[in-house]
Formats: sequence, structure tokens, C-alpha cells
Amino acid sequence: MMMNRILIAATATVLFGIYLCGKAEAGDIDYNVGVHYYPWYYNDFHGRQYLREHLVPAQLPELGEYNDRDKAIINQHLKWSHDAGVDFWSTSWWGPDSREDVTLLNHVFQNPNLGSLKIAIHYETQGRTNDFQDYSNLGPDITYLTNNYFTHPNYLKINGKPAVIVYLTRVLSDRGTLQSSLVAMRQAATDAGYQLYIVGDQVFGSPPDSPGDIALLDAIINYDVYGGMGATGYSGQAKVDAYYEAQAGWKALADSVGTDYAPAVTPGFNDKGVRTGNVPLSRKLTQGDEFGSLFRAMLRGAKTVTDPDIDHMILVTSWNEWHEDTQIEPVKEAPPTTVDDSPTGTDYTGGLAYEGYGTRYLDILREETFPPAPNIKANGSDGPITVSSGTPVSITVSLDPGGQAGQNKDWWIYADTPFGSYSYVYPSGWQPGLIRTIAAPLFALSSTEILNRPLPAGYYVIHFAVDNNADGILDGTWSDFVEVTVE
Repeated sequence: MMMNRILIAATATVLFGIYLCGKAEAGDIDYNVGVHYYPWYYNDFHGRQYLREHLVPAQLPELGEYNDRDKAIINQHLKWSHDAGVDFWSTSWWGPDSREDVTLLNHVFQNPNLGSLKIAIHYETQGRTNDFQDYSNLGPDITYLTNNYFTHPNYLKINGKPAVIVYLTRVLSDRGTLQSSLVAMRQAATDAGYQLYIVGDQVFGSPPDSPGDIALLDAIINYDVYGGMGATGYSGQAKVDAYYEAQAGWKALADSVGTDYAPAVTPGFNDKGVRTGNVPLSRKLTQGDEFGSLFRAMLRGAKTVTDPDIDHMILVTSWNEWHEDTQIEPVKEAPPTTVDDSPTGTDYTGGLAYEGYGTRYLDILREETFPPAPNIKANGSDGPITVSSGTPVSITVSLDPGGQAGQNKDWWIYADTPFGSYSYVYPSGWQPGLIRTIAAPLFALSSTEILNRPLPAGYYVIHFAVDNNADGILDGTWSDFVEVTVE
């Protein structure tokens, strides 16, 4: 047959022989992932008071109760962040000369291994306003940030403006002080030659009937995912779905006034180590689900409401808020336990199971926000291309497996041609019809030529697709194609 003569079976040996060598690499980041990062674990692990120290046996951070000014600790956080696809840290900031300020300025920003990671200030409004009673710090604090933070090449800029994430703007709205607060902050920045990009913690619960103060902000987020979702114990998928339906409503309000929006996710919640009154939220969707199932479900929900205007930003609560057990930072591996050191044995856990989860949540984050990226080119171009009859056409394919490296998926290489549809079936070669190429684990495939010869006159569309399963039915979850016209 014509296509069998054009595209030879030997290409399969080249293509999948690479996999047999076991090569696998990281994928590029599709989502703009930020994590709320707490630089307050200096010499006393911020007073401890966290759930995991009370478990029996205790489940300590993988790095121990660390000093976050230690260069080795910062380096490990940077490495984990890079490996998980984290783009920026939203760093808690409590004012000039606070422990967080010293850690950031003298240690984090001085680290030579920041690489491409960006850092934004998460302005702790409640602390800097004396519980919303005194707003005199707002302007001077921004002036301090302009002098000490905004000029650093790793400070997060959005639309060319230094980004400041402002905690509990929704409370300022309720008190009628948001507009005046933002005016003070923006004016201080303007006086120093900057325009601020202000991300407000404005989202909570169900969306209101009208945008209200949303228009005053450049973007809106929900920091307190636990409170905003209103779930305790095992949330179940229904609660997650309802939460992101509400988030879609918030996003619509933001869109209506030209404000950006970023969804948030959390792995769970338990603040029994530091305060009483809140019922814990399990890290499992249901009792029978696996650990991490809530986090994965929330990431999948968040991806349905991301905003392309800010590169599909997603914010994770949190990297290391150990007091509320929202951290995704690794814990030393240990079997699950429901037992704690309280008199009843469950005052802290509430009877929920907790595991020493290792890197589970970093792995999930990477898998969900690093999609595979198949790529196909004609004569080195993404196309479309037009060539004259007799001109050789070179078709190359490559694959970045993203966070799905090693997972079994359907691969498809097929062509729509003047002679009908043909599929490359490994290892036999090209066959008429639409047939799966192979079911195989994903791996990093460097640019590999699968065709180099003249084609008969006509119009061709050649596809390279990967499914999110291995069932032999084309889904094209991740796909690319190139168009070729031969005159």
C-alpha cells in the first residue's frame, strides 16, 4: 500500500527503543503554580504546636523541626519546589524586621539557587493593622517593600507589576476600609515609581450577587479553602464539586469587572495542635479512598476554573503551614495512625487517619499540573507547510511526559491522507484505519524522525496523541498535529 511504502516500520524500533533504555525527564510547567510559604521556622520551629508532633508515633517533617535560615534547608525547599513544578512562593510577611522579613531578605533572597522561582509577599493584614484597628502601617510597609524587595530579579511580577497578595481583603470590605487601604498602598508604590498588582483574599463561600469591591483588586483568591468549602471529616466528591461551582461564580464576577482570578487547593486541614474549635478535614475524599485523594480532586477542580490572563495560576494552601496541617512539604514516611498523645487518644486526630506521606503531595501536584506534551513537526515547523512535488517531507515527533512519566497510556500516531486514514501500529507498521500505535509507559522522547521522503500531491494531517488511559479508544487527551500540502 502507498502509506506502507512511504512510512516504514523501522521507525517504531527507533521510537520505542529509546523507552527500553529507561530514559525519563521532567516536563515543562503548564499551570502557574504558587504555594503559600511560611518563613517563620527560625530557631524554635515557630513554637511547634502542630498536629504531627502529637501523633503516636510522631510524624515529623522530612527535614526535622528545621531552622529555615539554614542554607541546606532552603536549598532542599527549592529543589522540591522545582521538582514539583512550583513557580512561585507566596511568602508570609509580618512587617520590617520581623522574623519572616529577616529570613526572606538575609537568607532566601540571598540564596544563589533560586533559579526561575519567583517570590511574592503575602501581606499579613490582620497583624499589620492590629486586628483591623490601625491602618497607619500600610503606606510605610509598601515603601519598605519597594526599597527592599521589588528590585530583586526573583520578585514576582504580573503584567510587569510587583505582585502583593493581601490577606483578608474580604474583612476590609466588610468593614468598609478596603478602598482606603488600597489607595494608601498604591500611592506609596506610585511615589516610589511602581504600580502594584494587588491580589486580594476576597473569595469565601458562595459568590455574592454583584462584584462589589472585586473591581478594586487586580486579582482575587481564596486563602482559607477549608473555611470556604465548608467540609469536615470526609468531604466526598460532591463537596469538592460544589466548591468549584462556587469558584466559577466568583470567577464570573471577576471577569465582569476586568479582575483576574486564581483558584486554590488544599490537601486537608487540622489545626488541633494550635487551637480548638475546628473539626478536621481528612486528606482522603472518603474513608475508603487513598491518602491524597482530596488534594488530587481539588487540583482537578481548580484546573476547570483557571484564568488564562494570569497563565492559569493555581495557589496551594500551603507549602508549610504545619500548625493547620495544610502543608504539602514532605513528612517522614510512616504507617497511618489514628492515635495521638491526648488523654483520649484522639483529641488531635478526631479519629481520622494520618500517614507519614513522604513526597506524596509533591508527586500529586506534579502529576496534575505537568501534562504530557506530544509534539509533531514537518520540516522542522509546527506548520502548516506547503511543499512542491518531489520535495522531501521530514516528520519528527517528540514527547515530554510531564508528571505522567512511567504511567501506562495509549500512544497514537496516525495520518489523514489523500488515500484515507492510516495508523502506525507497533511493531508491524502502517495500516489502514484508526488503530492505536502502542500502549506503553510514557517517557521523554527526544525529536525522532519518522518520515523523510517526497509525498504524492495532496493534503495531509499527521497526528501524535496520548490518551489519559490505555483502553485502545482514541481520546486524544494530549495531542498535536501538523498540516502538509504537497502541490
